[in-house]
Amino acid sequence: MLSLLSGLEVRVLCVILLLNTDLEAVVGIYIVTACLCEYNADVILLQVTHIDGTDVILGLSNRNRLYVDGQEVANNVTSLVVHSEFILLTTLRHMLLCAQLNRKGLQSLTKGQCGPGRRIERGARLVTSVAGGTCVVLQMPRGNLECIQPRPLTLHVATVLLDAGHYGAAFQLLRKQRINLNLLCDHQPMEFITNIDSVIDDLQEPTWLSLFLSELQEDSVTHSMYKEYYAHLDQLPDMLTNKVCVSFVIFISFECSMICL
Repeated sequence: MLSLLSGLEVRVLCVILLLNTDLEAVVGIYIVTACLCEYNADVILLQVTHIDGTDVILGLSNRNRLYVDGQEVANNVTSLVVHSEFILLTTLRHMLLCAQLNRKGLQSLTKGQCGPGRRIERGARLVTSVAGGTCVVLQMPRGNLECIQPRPLTLHVATVLLDAGHYGAAFQLLRKQRINLNLLCDHQPMEFITNIDSVIDDLQEPTWLSLFLSELQEDSVTHSMYKEYYAHLDQLPDMLTNKVCVSFVIFISFECSMICL
């Protein structure tokens, strides 16, 4: 039977057997490989990833063509890495694109609407990424490796920290990556005001508290500069900046009165 398969198909099936993948995935990869052969594409990368409960097969040819389940979706991709939350691509235009690892992200990839992307050095290629983190490793044409932190990955990690109530860690990440600190309260305004004591305890340093308060603005960054990263936009409460400042004053005044007693 193996004599009837191409060299690529034999390699793929060997990998599947080593990984003890189920029969359905074996059949799926065989079908996609056959489709790629019909395109006369010399596949240099074939990867199975799990998206919204379904196994999806990504293929990249040496002609810079990207395939999703055997269907060509892009023809200018030079390298590909699957992050735990994103599909990362480099293109012939020397851009790094990040598409969310879900059906909506695949649709945006197919339509060429992955966002503005990030300009990278000519000839740079993706090597790997840190699962659940913000770091992406690129290999430059000279052979050296560089680590960068793309904005979509950083914002994703920041929102995970905010959802978990880790305001101190989120603040330090936003500050180091020069992301608008207003995101701390704009992400979930009411939860932020309710947990104002945790916010102050986490930030601790008066310098960081002053820096945060000085950057507060009435317009929500989730509705402006970072709106493409927020699929569901909640209505902001009126005079949010004023409410945040008042909450800070009330809590700090209470703490001072307790100390005096």
